[in-house]
Amino acid sequence: VQEKSYSEHLRILERSFKLAKMFDTNIVRTFSFWRRGNLSEEILGEILQMFEVPIKRAEEENIVLALENEHECFIGNGEESRRFLDRISSKNVGLIWDPGNAYFLGEVPYPDGYELIKDRIVHVHVKDAGKDKNGKPIWLPVGRGEINFKGQLQALREDNFSGVISLETHYVPKGGSQEEGTRESFSGMKSILQSLGIETG
Repeated sequence: VQEKSYSEHLRILERSFKLAKMFDTNIVRTFSFWRRGNLSEEILGEILQMFEVPIKRAEEENIVLALENEHECFIGNGEESRRFLDRISSKNVGLIWDPGNAYFLGEVPYPDGYELIKDRIVHVHVKDAGKDKNGKPIWLPVGRGEINFKGQLQALREDNFSGVISLETHYVPKGGSQEEGTRESFSGMKSILQSLGIETG
């Protein structure tokens, strides 16, 4: 990461802290830099070094830095997230758990990935995925992919997760719109919740 780019991101982070307080939340999402190969120990060390200032500022401002596991970044699944979190003792760092992103990296999000990181989750994203005829991962409506969201949502309930679970679908039906894809996924998510006996309003 170039020094100029890093400094600019720190300025963005400071503004994010101000916006978080304006909207009465204490969670600010972060990422782990664009993925260029595998997460080696050397790269992990560099990422941890880059996070030192943000973590210090988060502690000073009583903000939780929530790292999202993002498949296009160096920390993209449960296993990589665990490696990162094990090296950070600050209570001001948590995880945005995104099973869909973990799936895109070949991990079984639930139960495998989830069991590794469930103690550090502060927020959850829901979007489903599967594979096309060539075995390439693709986004699908929630409930129609290969991710066990019924098991995942049930586990979150049993583990007394008290944060927010948000629908973050990337699925767009062929010839359709993003809104149509979101409605399909919302309907699928409601069906899963209802099957678990959870009221959806």
